[in-house]
Amino acid sequence: MIKPNFLIVGVARCGTTSLFKYLSQHPEIDFGTLKEPKYFSSIDLTFPQKGPGDATIDEEIIKDRKSYFRLYESLNSIKCIGDASSDYFYFAEKTIPHIKNELGDPKIIICLRDPVERTISAYNTCLRDSRERYLFNEALKLEEHRIKMGYDWMWHYTQGSMYSKNLKLFLDNFTDVKVIIFEEFIQDPNSTIKDIFKFLGVNSNEIVDVSNTYSNSSGKPINFFTKILASRTGVFVQIRKLIKQLIPREILERIGKKLFKKVTVSETEKQELRLNFREDVKNVQSCLKGKALPWQ
Repeated sequence: MIKPNFLIVGVARCGTTSLFKYLSQHPEIDFGTLKEPKYFSSIDLTFPQKGPGDATIDEEIIKDRKSYFRLYESLNSIKCIGDASSDYFYFAEKTIPHIKNELGDPKIIICLRDPVERTISAYNTCLRDSRERYLFNEALKLEEHRIKMGYDWMWHYTQGSMYSKNLKLFLDNFTDVKVIIFEEFIQDPNSTIKDIFKFLGVNSNEIVDVSNTYSNSSGKPINFFTKILASRTGVFVQIRKLIKQLIPREILERIGKKLFKKVTVSETEKQELRLNFREDVKNVQSCLKGKALPWQ
């Protein structure tokens, strides 16, 4: 049976899509027929998830072992086979045992970002999908309730930005773990990608196109068409699915960058939020052996 030998385990909204796109250009690397199967997190999740629009997330998740490994059955000649599921990190306590049981000791890639900016980006993602209906500060107050109610983890805005506990779990349980800092990645993508190629053991001199920053555009739709394009709720869901079938994802991403307006947060609000992450950031730095972090 052909299995992944490296995983991009997260974190969502930290550059994982760009990383996936860049690595996919290398002839020795392939991710099978689905970028983000989420199989190892699905095993312990309760379905359906309860947040508005979460049903469309549930539909995209691979929930059985046979279907998961079928994604990779044609990759017998590929050196590095990847799974880029960005929620494996958040559910580390449960996903790690499943990963080890099925894959042994694969190479692990983790992307981390300023927790305040990741929190805001996650909020904008739910806003884009017409799932989020509350203002930013109101949504943060609802987070604990939403977690208890069984909402998809993207709604866990601040909890999804707490890294240290799960970072330590991955570092303790796997031999080869590569941590990518988002701010360093976007500043010098060529250097980061070359470094990852070396980590994966493929030809590090392979040239890939990093001129485009690939990301899942987020923010409030600026017009009615954009609302239809992105909505995961209400009557527009089926129209959205049809559009995704007819128009390639790369084109939709390019269009999306111009059709969503990100909700901004004041510096005062950011500073207040940053206090919540202060201890966790210190612990992340400790896990990384004192590495200076751009968001300290």
